[in-house]
Amino acid sequence: MGINIDVWRARIGCFTQPKGTKRELIHGIKLCGGLLSRQLHILLIAALLLLLSGNVERNPGPRTTRQSQLAVSASGVRHTGVQGNSDHGDILRGIEEQLKSLNTRFTNFETSLQTIRDEQSDMWREMDKLTDANAAQSQKVEQLESQSRRENLLFFGIPDDGGKENSNDSEEKVRDFLKTKLEVESSRADCIPIERAHRLPTKRHPRPIIVKFSAFKDREYVSKIAKEKLSGNREVRVSPDFTQAVRNTRRQLGKLLQTYREKGEDCYISYDKLVVNNTVYTYDWDKDSLREVGRRRIPPASRASPTPSRARDRSGTRRESPGQYSRRRDSLDNSQHS
Repeated sequence: MGINIDVWRARIGCFTQPKGTKRELIHGIKLCGGLLSRQLHILLIAALLLLLSGNVERNPGPRTTRQSQLAVSASGVRHTGVQGNSDHGDILRGIEEQLKSLNTRFTNFETSLQTIRDEQSDMWREMDKLTDANAAQSQKVEQLESQSRRENLLFFGIPDDGGKENSNDSEEKVRDFLKTKLEVESSRADCIPIERAHRLPTKRHPRPIIVKFSAFKDREYVSKIAKEKLSGNREVRVSPDFTQAVRNTRRQLGKLLQTYREKGEDCYISYDKLVVNNTVYTYDWDKDSLREVGRRRIPPASRASPTPSRARDRSGTRRESPGQYSRRRDSLDNSQHS
């Protein structure tokens, strides 16, 4: 009895693609299942499955140089990737710690900056209070200085003997000035009480004489006569003793006064104010311009006709005061009688 071909092939192995169907091949394997060990059976099944796939090389042989290099490169890349991932993790952890430290420092900086801002705001408020207090004190000092000068008058144009003149000499020259220039009676000029009189230390020649009267009414009397007798005289004149701030303000107002007069406006300076058509202005140093502060109150008796000393006719010529008119009338009467 001969050996079945399928059994023989199963015993010696198969090195070519079987021509039979897959069913027949599996049936032959079942026949020799009792002869092969369990491990060989598993290996044969795996080999058959690989052969059935048709895409596996039967005997690949040893690796070429190129394949070895690629394998080594792949292994190095995997090792470097693992090591690189570890290094990157350390770097990221370091960056996170630095960011936390920076956030903490930034928060502390914001807190300190807010504290500084609060302290600065308090300082500015205190500075504003001190500025207001200083302005109020300066205004009080200015008022006190003005009050202390209210009995003073400055006499310009009195001959100067140089440094040899003393207070008594200055007083005598002032009394002589009252008699000759202001035409004050000798009896009254000698009786006007003067506390002190002396030259001011200025480069102007002749140096002006400052006089402090004992009574304010005597000072006003001399000032009123000087306005009438010395009107328009710039060399020989009598002026009030203003403070430096008032003098600076009047100097600026004087420039504007000339402009308004050229326009034909009725204007004059009263202390540190400019009155234009009964509107009172003061000089604003911050804005370098005039600032309206109110209107001049006109007495009911003088509203119908302007004040004689400041009245003007239609041609713009200032009208004469009642005193000037009476003196001119007396001189005309005396000339007619003579």
